[in-house]
Amino acid sequence: MSEEEKSSENSEGKDPTFEHIMEFEVETMEKKEKERLEDIEELSSKLQNTSKNKDRAQILDLIGEHPTYGEIADILINVALEDKYQLCRAKAVSLLADLIREEEVKQAILQTLNDSSHLVRLWSVWALRSIISDDNIRDILIRKLKYGEVSNRVKLWIIRALSDRIDDDEVIYAFISLLKSKPNTEMKKLLLYYILQKVENPEISMVLSTHILNETNKEIRREIVKRLLEIENEDVTYSLERLLKQEKDEEIRKLLKVKF
Repeated sequence: MSEEEKSSENSEGKDPTFEHIMEFEVETMEKKEKERLEDIEELSSKLQNTSKNKDRAQILDLIGEHPTYGEIADILINVALEDKYQLCRAKAVSLLADLIREEEVKQAILQTLNDSSHLVRLWSVWALRSIISDDNIRDILIRKLKYGEVSNRVKLWIIRALSDRIDDDEVIYAFISLLKSKPNTEMKKLLLYYILQKVENPEISMVLSTHILNETNKEIRREIVKRLLEIENEDVTYSLERLLKQEKDEEIRKLLKVKF
C-alpha cells in the first residue's frame, strides 16, 4: 500500500487524538459524578445523625452547593415537614424549590405553606412561584392571601408570586378585594402597583375612582389620580371632580385642575 493510500485510509477513519480527549472527558465527568454522589451520601448521613440545630443548618447549606441533589429529595422533604428547628425547615424548603415539579415535592411544599414559622411559609411561596401557571397553585395562593395568612411579610411574597399572572381576572380581583380590606401602607402600595397596570379596564378604573375618595395616604392618592386622568370615562371623571372639592394636597389639586 502506497503512502498516499495509507494517508487516505487514516483520514477516513477515527481520529485517535479526538477519541482520547473524549474518553478523558467522559472519565472526568464520571469521576466528578461519583464524588458528588459520595459527598451527598455523606452529608445526608450527617444530616440525619446530627442533633445540633446549627450543625444541621450548615449541612443543608453544603448540600445546596451541589448542582443537583434529587437523590435525597425524600430526606429533604422529611426535614421540611418534621425538623423542630425552623431554620432547617426553611433551608430544606428552599432546596426543594429546585425539585418543585416533582409531584411528591410539590405536595410537601403545599404542606409547608401552613407551617407555624413565617420564615418557612415565605420560602414555600417562593418555591411555588415557579409553578404559578398551575391554576390550582394560583387558587391556593389566592385563598391563602385572602383568608389564611396572618403575616404581612408572607402576604407581600404571595402578591409578588401572583403578580406573574396579573392578566388573570382571578388574580386582579383578589388584589382588589385585599385593597378594600384596608391593608397597611406597604401592602397597599404593592397592590396598587399591579392594579394600576390594568387601569384601562372599566371595572378597575371604577374601583380606583371610588377608592381615592377615602384614601388617606396622599402619595397613593396622587399615583391613582395620575393614572385615572388618562381614562376617558364619565363615572371616573365624576369621582375626580368630587375629589377636587375635598382634596387638600396642593400637588394633587394642581393635577386635577389641569383637567377641570
